[in-house]
Amino acid sequence: NFVHRRRTWIEERLRLLAVRAEKPVPLYVDGERIRLWGTEYPIVLRPRLCGKAYAERAAAEILLHVPEDANVNVRRTAIEALYRTELAAAIEREAPVCEATVGKRAALWRIRAMKTRWGSCNVRTAAITLNLQLAQYDVRALRYVITHELTHLWVRGHDAHFYARMDGYFPDWQNVRRELNAWARAEL
Repeated sequence: NFVHRRRTWIEERLRLLAVRAEKPVPLYVDGERIRLWGTEYPIVLRPRLCGKAYAERAAAEILLHVPEDANVNVRRTAIEALYRTELAAAIEREAPVCEATVGKRAALWRIRAMKTRWGSCNVRTAAITLNLQLAQYDVRALRYVITHELTHLWVRGHDAHFYARMDGYFPDWQNVRRELNAWARAEL
């Protein structure tokens, strides 16, 4: 009876698992395309003889400066460092606007690789953590997540009061959330 009632959910999860198994794992090699702020850029490898590997955004490409023998973990770490730098700068730029709109300030901003959430808010300490992967998507997604987490400083859970505040602070939040989740699902 339990399985029968949840058949649709189970079938959808099985479909997502099959799609995820077919999707190639990023190798961060020359010519591979990655997303930054909603735009796809080709990776261009630049050999580096010494020093730490790093990545940077050029006009129309991501330059990945790594030793020629760098493995996928070194290349991934360099790309994630680029995402972290980009996201930190975007938080610095976008958070004050969102804080002014919501009327609350975060005491601390953190960036973390998260598997199941776009952000989290510790209402006791006013510390907000944002998912590192937000740097891949359009900046509107970042504004939505920042506004969402700041709204938790007024309303703890997700009830009618919370959604009413979100409607006032970010009228298009439902569309942006839908887009963000669709982008993420497309990557699975």
